[in-house]
Amino acid sequence: MKSTLLSLFAASVLVLPVHADEIDVVGSDLLQGAVAEPLKAFAESKDLDIVIDLYGSIPAMSMLRNDEAQLALIARPDDGTKFKIDGYDAIPFAYQIAVVVVNTDNPITELSLKELVGIFGTSSDQYYGRWGDLGLTGNISKRSIQPMIVEIPDSVARELFKSKVLDRGAFKSNTLTIENFEKSPELMVSDTGAIGIFPYVPRQSSLRAVSISSGEPGAFAYGPSRENVYDGSYVLRLPFYLVFKKENKAELRDILRFMLSEEMSKSLVDNGFVPLSENVRKRTNLELDIGS
Repeated sequence: MKSTLLSLFAASVLVLPVHADEIDVVGSDLLQGAVAEPLKAFAESKDLDIVIDLYGSIPAMSMLRNDEAQLALIARPDDGTKFKIDGYDAIPFAYQIAVVVVNTDNPITELSLKELVGIFGTSSDQYYGRWGDLGLTGNISKRSIQPMIVEIPDSVARELFKSKVLDRGAFKSNTLTIENFEKSPELMVSDTGAIGIFPYVPRQSSLRAVSISSGEPGAFAYGPSRENVYDGSYVLRLPFYLVFKKENKAELRDILRFMLSEEMSKSLVDNGFVPLSENVRKRTNLELDIGS
């Protein structure tokens, strides 16, 4: 899974070269809409000469190791270990997520990863075609389960779900794809039997996110809050990190603080990313200030 996602995200780096009068920024194409304009505005406010090229995490790490870059914005799939490189700091920056969403008239509140395979996939030994198959009673129990996927530009929610939940297996043939949900929300809003994979938590009051559990005995189910995404309790996530040499921390402090600012956080949200919570950003900035 890790290698597959890494090949997908040949797109993730933010870089500052050594020249003090020029700042070259290389970043993930996934982050183009979220990062480029705020970073340009920041550069102008600080009278910095900035050049932005967005083309990949893998070449970015090579540039960082070869001292062609000072700061890299890296997409790194979760593999159960802490992102750590000797001689470098890696600061969590943002996340893309896959959110499982149902109509608020649907009483389901949580699902396990195995149940999601039975709903969306073809490889499970358990097939869920009606909501009653999942233990729901009443009128909803007779409703057919209609799986859907909501897609937006620069989102990897489909691939993330396919990798994390379906183990690269196929989606059911009746899975609908919605490419412009904000303009045509009626498919999800009007169908109590629908269940969707979203790249963000929808704002519609008629929809809500479902909490996800591992399915192990006694396991808790977690929703896609910023805190749960950050600490890994919510597993359907792709993290992005700010990576730099430890010796360059003081030189990079101002731009690191901007990358963790409220302004950047808002831009990330507007472009379908989950930023760090305010408390985590404050704590990280404090660590930058004291040089820890």
